[in-house]
Amino acid sequence: MARLGVVIDAWMSQQRLAATAIQCWTSMEEFYGVVPCTLMSMMSNNLMPSACETDIAGVIGMYAMALASGKPSALVDWNNNYGTDPDKCVLFHCGNWAKSFLPDIKVLNAPILGSTLGVENTWGALDGRTPASPLTYGRITTDDTAGVIRTYVGEGVLTNDELKTFG
Repeated sequence: MARLGVVIDAWMSQQRLAATAIQCWTSMEEFYGVVPCTLMSMMSNNLMPSACETDIAGVIGMYAMALASGKPSALVDWNNNYGTDPDKCVLFHCGNWAKSFLPDIKVLNAPILGSTLGVENTWGALDGRTPASPLTYGRITTDDTAGVIRTYVGEGVLTNDELKTFG
């Protein structure tokens, strides 16, 4: 993972890149035996956002949020499935959030990927929970059938409500 980080740092410097979108499922694990989550977390924590799954629209949103706030941003999966409460959702991701979001951070294997690629090939995912705090969210997305780019922004609150999950 350290060698991959050195190469990414050099490449970003040579190309004068401020952000990346890395194809993280499953070629990194198959070819290099690591998940790039820790490296992506370090980049995002240093205000060089890095989005998973080659999500270009996602990294543009992350970069805009980082520029606007002067703080790291994150790309998350958003599920409207917190019980029956229509005003709550579950925000999560497989493990690349900036370290500053996770005070009790742990570096672990990625359990979902490990089930198919072998646990030994999935080191580098982050595990932790972001404490309750105010939250500004934003997303840029494409509507290919309409040929337009859409955005939304809003404010909310992260809570300490119980959540039975992993990652």
